[in-house]
Amino acid sequence: MKQYLAIIISFTALFLLSFPISAKKETSVKPNQAVITVSGAVCSYCTFGIQKKLTKLPFIDTDKLNKGSLMDIENQRLTVAIKPSVAIDMQLIYKAIRDGGYEPQGASVTRSNINDTINYDEQGQ
Repeated sequence: MKQYLAIIISFTALFLLSFPISAKKETSVKPNQAVITVSGAVCSYCTFGIQKKLTKLPFIDTDKLNKGSLMDIENQRLTVAIKPSVAIDMQLIYKAIRDGGYEPQGASVTRSNINDTINYDEQGQ
């Protein structure tokens, strides 16, 4: 009985320690990337559907990151690689996220040909 209790306590401790304690960190947006806050994506499997839809968009640079996107599950931020000198359609990115079953909350995009970061709201505008 004591061994059983010790095993349960050990697994509980490991489970609780697997959750990060740190606060959300700021994310800088690199040139030709979009960083989108995505509500509800809490596991790597969640991001598979989003990634699959994003790879079909013509302005996504699938040679960068992980086939064009990388999800920070802890902070619920999706980074998307954008092809240089190709027009971006944030509405299509948001649609891909929504079609994957998640809700975009806002985004920041930096292009290599401009110095400013463009911010978008939850509607992609």
